[in-house]
Amino acid sequence: DTVDLYIFPQLFLLDILYPLLLALFLSTFIIRLSNLVWKRPDHVTSNLFVLPFIAMLFDYLENILIAVMITNTSVSARVIQVASFSTQMKGAFTTISWIIILLLVVLWLKNKWTNRNVPAGKHTL
Repeated sequence: DTVDLYIFPQLFLLDILYPLLLALFLSTFIIRLSNLVWKRPDHVTSNLFVLPFIAMLFDYLENILIAVMITNTSVSARVIQVASFSTQMKGAFTTISWIIILLLVVLWLKNKWTNRNVPAGKHTL
């Protein structure tokens, strides 16, 4: 009963929606802040919005492997290793995404503060 409850709704309802929604939120946040900081869509960092989606893919792989592990009586060490690696990569890419967001917020605030103290007509980036 516990395994069935974990598989649905936890694994195949909530854990289907959450990674997608988190990736959409983080990537949208990165895009918006990048546009505020650099104001150029061709900036070298314009592809950073992809990082949350990489985390999402690792999260989905992790979920699939967890389902395999809890529904089978015999699980290979390789499946466990790949599931563990997926968990670590999901965490790493999500953390990197949040660090990028934090850095972009700091840059945005710095630019905002600097532009506030510049006389009218003298704004530069």
